[in-house]
Amino acid sequence: MAKLSELQTLYLDKNDIKAPGATALAPALANMTDLRKFEIGENSILPEGAKAIAPSFEEMARLNALLMAGNCIGDKGAKALAQGIAGCLELQTLRLVVNNIGPAGIGALSHVLAKMTQLEVMRLNGNSFEDRGMVMLGSSCSKMT
Repeated sequence: MAKLSELQTLYLDKNDIKAPGATALAPALANMTDLRKFEIGENSILPEGAKAIAPSFEEMARLNALLMAGNCIGDKGAKALAQGIAGCLELQTLRLVVNNIGPAGIGALSHVLAKMTQLEVMRLNGNSFEDRGMVMLGSSCSKMT
């Protein structure tokens, strides 16, 4: 197998991974600096798991697809994720479906998404960011060039 730093795609969806599993994954994930696509959907990693893996994305400048549907990351996890993906300017696909993200979480993500000029697909359905969150998201989307 190639070096971990050369891995380009990692699929971990539907493996019953919880927060402790995501926390255990974080150190290895941080070494996957060439990762282009990361899928960890339908695992219920919760806010704690999202907070554990989010710093890893800071090292992944080439990440172009982040698929984390069905993990119940909530506002705390979304805020951590926003910080982690801020430098992922090649991101083309972001899927955070069914994650219990409210207005505070979508607000944090909105600030980062406005800078993502390569973004082509953004799936946020099944969350609970309400009208307040939609106003923030709409404002950020209008700034996308």
